[in-house]
Amino acid sequence: MKDFFKDILNIREIQGVLFFSIEGELLFKKFISPLLDEFDDRDWPSFFKNASNWPTIIRAFDKVYDAGLVFKKKKLYIKKIDNGYIIIIMGQSVPFMLVRLNCELIIPSLNSIKKSKGFARFFRRK
Repeated sequence: MKDFFKDILNIREIQGVLFFSIEGELLFKKFISPLLDEFDDRDWPSFFKNASNWPTIIRAFDKVYDAGLVFKKKKLYIKKIDNGYIIIIMGQSVPFMLVRLNCELIIPSLNSIKKSKGFARFFRRK
């Protein structure tokens, strides 16, 4: 899955990418900035088991497909796709349109990922 996010992670000032399933399972995470260590150490599966832990903004994404949030030193881009949410953490100078375009390019690949359980993931059909 790292290959899907390679172009986004190579954008200057991108600090991290998270990809969650609709159920809240963390499917991918990569942080470039050492300042995001608290995100890296979080036990994401147990965090999302309780629906009350979902941040309000994520629960509100039932009808919203993408959003850009601007904070004092960082920006977040959140994109809802058919099978999950992409959350991109970036510096102030990264244009949202550049990140949005890169997300649109990888969405077909991410949506084609089927969730497999157990040994079934080792026996994929071509």
